[in-house]
Amino acid sequence: MALLNRMDWYDLARTTNWTPRYVTEDELFPPLLSGAFGFTRST
Repeated sequence: MALLNRMDWYDLARTTNWTPRYVTEDELFPPLLSGAFGFTRST
């Protein structure tokens, strides 16, 4: 398996638009663990 440099992986992950379809956002990012701080996801 090929490994990417940190900056290559960062750019790839940052430009990928992940949209959860099979779980709710609260299941994917539980507020207790993700520290939502009262902010909602911008669309």
